[in-house]
Amino acid sequence: MRVPLGLQCYSLAAQALQPLLGVVAWRRGGSAGWKEAMVRSPPPRPSCSYLLWVHGASVGETMSSLPIVRAVLQRDVASAVLITTSTETAVQRLGLERLGPRVIVQRRPIDCPRVVGRFLAHWRPSALVLLESELWPCLLLHAKRRGVPIALANGRLSTATVARWSAAKASRDGLRFLLSLCDATLAQSPAMASRLQALGAPHAEYVGDLKQLRSAQPPRAADVCALRATIGSGSADAPRGVWLAASTHEGEEAVVLEAHAMLRRLLPDALLLLAPRHRERGDAIVREAVGRGWCVAQRSKHENVHRSTSIYVCDTLGELPLLYEVAGLAFVGGSLVPLGGHNLLEGAQVPSGCALLHGPHIENIKMSCAHLAETRPPAARCVHNARELTHAVHELLVCPRTLNATRRAASQAATVLEHGLLTKIWSRLESPLALPSCRY
Repeated sequence: MRVPLGLQCYSLAAQALQPLLGVVAWRRGGSAGWKEAMVRSPPPRPSCSYLLWVHGASVGETMSSLPIVRAVLQRDVASAVLITTSTETAVQRLGLERLGPRVIVQRRPIDCPRVVGRFLAHWRPSALVLLESELWPCLLLHAKRRGVPIALANGRLSTATVARWSAAKASRDGLRFLLSLCDATLAQSPAMASRLQALGAPHAEYVGDLKQLRSAQPPRAADVCALRATIGSGSADAPRGVWLAASTHEGEEAVVLEAHAMLRRLLPDALLLLAPRHRERGDAIVREAVGRGWCVAQRSKHENVHRSTSIYVCDTLGELPLLYEVAGLAFVGGSLVPLGGHNLLEGAQVPSGCALLHGPHIENIKMSCAHLAETRPPAARCVHNARELTHAVHELLVCPRTLNATRRAASQAATVLEHGLLTKIWSRLESPLALPSCRY
């Protein structure tokens, strides 16, 4: 295997920087995080016939892989799965999914030759699935040298990422070489398949977006009833209008709060559930809302919601499906600011469905937005500012019949997108990764 000069230089630099990268791993994850990142005292490898290694950057990527993970475990009782990720939040979120003893979740090794070598020598994976844009050079090179089949699933390289790789001939050649190491490349969209082909993955194809599959467990009925009782939305005597702002980012909460202020002039009892994308921002959001004169409760601090409460900041982990189910009407963030948008289907996939609103920045979710917008009534609508957001929320809250029809349309659209997709994805990965056949 003739490795391009640029990747050789990367490996040498990464090895030289290993001590510094170890310090960074310690600061981010403490002793436990450092041990996992440096592959020191790892847990024993499971005694299984097939160990699938899945790696994704953070919560969204790793959660999208769970349908594949569950399919592997169901098909072969002698198989196991190792999931690695770059964030502690993803480790914690996956821990809530009750994946069972045959699934190991931990941080990825730092991308240095010796560390990656130790990792592969210890775990001896049967195959590797990389999610979206996780093309770590040392990881790919050493896995290939050990004969580990590799797949890039939901492959996606943003314009900015491509620009960085294309800055010099050495990096362009490096990207082309890394993509060529993948035995299967499944793109996130038809346009992305064409882009990946042009960049060096000649057999890249699109069969569907992994995020169209249901990854999270549905919320438990007891939890739904408990949250409805907490916020008063289930009260037959005096139900209140509830809406959700999900996965919001800095710059979006101000728009959402402005919209809620206008909504409260029309519906004085309306309650906003505000779930930031990064829960550590919960305290700052509470301070901003209180500074605007709102009565606020914070879920992470187990504060009570009263009739006078106008905003409930839900800065907790793994509860978005529950919030979508209870609210039934949600604005999904990352779309009023230029971040490309977050997964709308997560809301559409809850048992009762969810009416969905989003901003104009939907580069990452164009296909699902288009599909949801084509239903009757539209399951997803675009809003550009606080006034449009207020109008859309008010229109649905004052007409329960339309809201319920929109929720059903969202659920049906999600089911249509999901139908047969896992079978298609499995068929593309089965041979290249030597995935296990049914064995019980």
